[in-house]
Amino acid sequence: MFVGGAYREGFDQGSADGHAGRNKRPRPSFWKGLVSRASYAREFVHGYHAGYAHGYRGREIAEERRAVRASSEERFAELTRGRTRERETGRER
Repeated sequence: MFVGGAYREGFDQGSADGHAGRNKRPRPSFWKGLVSRASYAREFVHGYHAGYAHGYRGREIAEERRAVRASSEERFAELTRGRTRERETGRER
């Protein structure tokens, strides 16, 4: 009865946990699992682990992009500081 959406629910929850950097803790609905027996919990956990891996990869990619953006902004700031009048006059003296 609820098994059709169990994988997607697990995937969504796992993806959110992986992207937030939380520990793995699949929490299927108790009542849906009780009515559908073990098949709901099995599909939910399977979807949760797949979603967690997907969310964690997305988090790593976002962190790499932030690091690259920060390093390019730092380089630009260094170049800007290197072209100030005070440094140019100091070199000329």
